[in-house]
Amino acid sequence: MKLKDGVIISQVENEYVAVFAGDAGKACSGMMRMNKVSAYIMELLQKETDEEKLVAALLDRYEVSEEDARKSVCFVIEQVNKAGIMA
Repeated sequence: MKLKDGVIISQVENEYVAVFAGDAGKACSGMMRMNKVSAYIMELLQKETDEEKLVAALLDRYEVSEEDARKSVCFVIEQVNKAGIMA
């Protein structure tokens, strides 16, 4: 799985946002506000990956249980699919 081209992730002070241009902008307009963990998952989704790799990346980066990491990954994937920005 991978995000469509054109997803731009930025940090604005202590908040993270994704703005959609190009192919992603055709599917979704506006921007998406995120926390730090969601932004990291979105960054990882800019390259081809799968759920297991995303969970492993969260476990490597944060002190979190596998269950919580998986919940975060599944939540972000669900939101990305709803927005129509998954390639």
